[in-house]
Amino acid sequence: MFNILLLSFLLLATAGIDEKSAASLVDRDRIIEGILSRGSASSAWGAYYAGKFGLAECVPALFELVGRENKRAPGPVPVVKKAALDALIGLDAEVPVEFLSAGLHEDYLAETLILLARNADENQDALLGLMDHGPVDGQHWWAAAALLAPLEPPGLAQRLLPEIRFRLSVTVRDPNSAILIETFEYHGSGFWSSTSNLFPPKPTYIFSAEPEKGATVLRAKPIAVYFQRTEGARGGKSDCKVGPLTRAEHSLRVIEAMIGTIPDGLSPDAKCAIAVDWVDEQDFQERVDSQCSLLRADYSWLVEILCKRNLLFDADGTPKPEIEVKVHDRRKTKTPPLPELSVRE
Repeated sequence: MFNILLLSFLLLATAGIDEKSAASLVDRDRIIEGILSRGSASSAWGAYYAGKFGLAECVPALFELVGRENKRAPGPVPVVKKAALDALIGLDAEVPVEFLSAGLHEDYLAETLILLARNADENQDALLGLMDHGPVDGQHWWAAAALLAPLEPPGLAQRLLPEIRFRLSVTVRDPNSAILIETFEYHGSGFWSSTSNLFPPKPTYIFSAEPEKGATVLRAKPIAVYFQRTEGARGGKSDCKVGPLTRAEHSLRVIEAMIGTIPDGLSPDAKCAIAVDWVDEQDFQERVDSQCSLLRADYSWLVEILCKRNLLFDADGTPKPEIEVKVHDRRKTKTPPLPELSVRE
C-alpha cells in the first residue's frame, strides 16, 4: 500500500502538476485506505497527503488513527500520531480533548497545543497538563502559559512561580570608575532529527511572540502567540530558536498579563545587575545582600497579590526564589582577591 501511494504522488510531482491541480486528481478513497492501514509508513503518508491536499473528508479516518495510536505504547519517535495531528491542524479540525490528552509525547507537544488552543476556554485543564510534559526549555511551555494568561485558571500561578529564578550580575570596579555594569546573556536553542526515509517529511512548529512572514496567530492578546510550520528534509536536521527570554522571564511576563502589573525590579525587560565600587569585603557582601533582599521583597509582593486575586491558594507552600549571583571583577588591580560570596536568606 505504501509503495502505491508513494509512486502515485511521485509521478504527479515529476509531471509538474501544482498542488491545487494534484488535489483534484487524488483518489480520496485510496488516501483514507492508507490512513487506516496497519502499516505505519502507509498511515503516516496517508495522513501527510490528507493535510497537504486539504482533504476534509479524511478527518474521521484521522480521528480513528489518533485513537488507535493512543492505545499503543509510543516509540522513541511516534511518527504516525505526529503526522495525524499535523494533518488535523492543516485541515482546521476541531479535535476532542480526550484524543489530545491521551498518550502525550514530547515529539508532538506543539501539535497538541495548537489543536487545544482552538478552544482554549474549554481546554484549560489540558493546557495546564501540557505544561507538565516535555523538556524544561520547550517552546510549548511558554506558549501554553501565554494562552492561559487571560483565562487565569487555578494552577497556572503555581506552575509559574517556581520558575522565577533571579540572576544577579555584580560588577566590581574601582571607585570613580566609568566601567559599565555587565549583565547575563540569555540564549536558547534546540534541534530535531528527522526519521527514516520511509516516512514523510517531519513537520516542525516554532512558536514566537512576534509576527513573522507566514506566521499564524494563536492568540493576539494580552500576550501574542504565533506559530510557523516548516518541513525538514528526510534524513536531515534543522535548528530551531527557542527565543531570547528565559523561562523565568516568560513566567514574569505571563504573571504581569494576569494581574496587570509587577514591580519594576522584576520586569522581564529589566536586567538584575548592580555595580559595586570596591571598599572592603564587608561592604561588598552588604551591597549584594541588600540587592537580594529587594528581589525577595518584590517576589513576596507578587505572591501576596496573586493570593488576593485568588490566583494562588497556598502562599506558605510557595518556594523561595533562587538567586544566582555572577561576579565580574573589573578592578585594575585584583588585590585583595574578591572573597567567596554567600547569598544569605
